[in-house]
Amino acid sequence: MGTRRTTALHALQHLATWGLAALASSTWAAKVTGVTPQGEVPHVREVRVAFEGADLPGDDVRAPAPFTLRCNGQDVRGNGYWNLKKQWVFDLEQPLGAGSRCELQPSGKLKLEGNTRFTFSTGGPALAQVWPGEYQAIEEQQNFLVRLTRPA
Repeated sequence: MGTRRTTALHALQHLATWGLAALASSTWAAKVTGVTPQGEVPHVREVRVAFEGADLPGDDVRAPAPFTLRCNGQDVRGNGYWNLKKQWVFDLEQPLGAGSRCELQPSGKLKLEGNTRFTFSTGGPALAQVWPGEYQAIEEQQNFLVRLTRPA
């Protein structure tokens, strides 16, 4: 009976170890809970990523970037930092131009679970204002002045 009890105890210890290891591996990975911007956004000056999970740098603003930003196949220049314990911010050096298609890609410096690829675009230029404006009289050979949201 002593051998059975010892064997059962060893089996129980192994199960407990495997269970704790599985629990720890899922707990230590960070999960993205929100990304802005997403979809089509005309003016982009920064990207924000919110996380949940135990494996976050916390208040260390010098911690490595969890993502890289690429637009139209090129790395985007800017300054990334941890703003809050669970939020990373990437301030762009310059606002993105019209027609930019961007992808946020994991840098591999933070263990992530769940969805890790996010995309957005700036769309094309849109009409911001036209002169003469609405309800103003126009002539047959009228010229119009058009202001766009972005360079065309």
